[in-house]
Amino acid sequence: MNWCLRLLLASTIFLSPAWGATPRDLPKVSARAWLLKDINSGYILSSYNEHLPLHPGGLTKLMSGYALFQVLAKKNIALNHEIVIDGSVQATSGPRIFLQPGDRIRTDSLLTAMFVHSANDATLALANEYSGSEKMLVEKMNRQARVLGMTRTRFTNVTGLPDTSQASTAADLSLLAQAITRQFPQHQDMFKTKKIRHYNLNYFNRNAILWRDSNASGLMASPYQNTGYHLVATSEQNNLNLAVVVLGATNEQRLFEAAQALIDYGRRNYETTLLYPARKVLAEIPVGQGNASTVPVGPLDNLYVTLPKGAFSQLEARLEVEPQLTAPVQQGEDAGGLTLLFKQHVIAEHPLVALEPVSVGNAVQKTWSKFRNWLQQDAGNQSTTEE
Repeated sequence: MNWCLRLLLASTIFLSPAWGATPRDLPKVSARAWLLKDINSGYILSSYNEHLPLHPGGLTKLMSGYALFQVLAKKNIALNHEIVIDGSVQATSGPRIFLQPGDRIRTDSLLTAMFVHSANDATLALANEYSGSEKMLVEKMNRQARVLGMTRTRFTNVTGLPDTSQASTAADLSLLAQAITRQFPQHQDMFKTKKIRHYNLNYFNRNAILWRDSNASGLMASPYQNTGYHLVATSEQNNLNLAVVVLGATNEQRLFEAAQALIDYGRRNYETTLLYPARKVLAEIPVGQGNASTVPVGPLDNLYVTLPKGAFSQLEARLEVEPQLTAPVQQGEDAGGLTLLFKQHVIAEHPLVALEPVSVGNAVQKTWSKFRNWLQQDAGNQSTTEE
């Protein structure tokens, strides 16, 4: 019969039981939808209409950028690679840096212009260079949206220009923000840049959170009336790495006031702790017919948990692992799971994997494995008989 060994892990974190959050602490937000999430743990701290589809406006460029980051990484393209601008990018409307045919512009400069000024001509130049066309980059963007679980998102262009078929949600955009921050930390300075200069003109970042919050790290604002006043902002303090998505604010001032109020609410009431570091060995599982008798099991990545301040003493972690694996065992192979409970309610489930590979053993190792299994089965039978 298929079964799991269940172990109860006592929490290693003990804090005073003082509560930080109450419903009255939540600020009033004048927007059609919003969501507050901790990026490290993935926990949603508060939300409203998070699954309401809305046109993402300039925030579309976050997915354009994410897809381009992947192309650059896969093809090992340096950020200082120069792109020769062709005349087709001049046909676009909306925010631009007025690129001219024949210009030679570095890739990182175009990416920064895309995030800071929401420059449509820079975005199209990047799409043409690294995907062949806008249409082909849109296809990549929609594929990546599906991979990330952005189930209510559909892109029809790379710029965010008005199109009734283009839509996303606060929940989906929070997944994108989490992916960008976790997978491409080396590009975070692009989002934090406050000013760029091109053709002797200054362009200032429309994300006012960068000026309001000394811990802000990005990501992008789209405060345009034709598609809505939108923002995805990130701010990190200690382990609490907050992402706030505000969609459909009534004006630009309320957009940034709402985002800052939500960030302050998160800091005031919650804290994030590293529960287990990446590759922490939580169990050793027997391996049959392998060149090793056991394999270490644990999380591949850092495992964070976010709770109301002072409430970690009420956290319970339950480990469930397979009773045995059979060689060959691949590194990263599923080996169990970790369930986190708070006040007896499940708040998260995390996969556990084999942290090392185990090859098939030689004849002596296989024989010893069979003998060991026989001893364990015989001991189990004797225990049952005695009972």
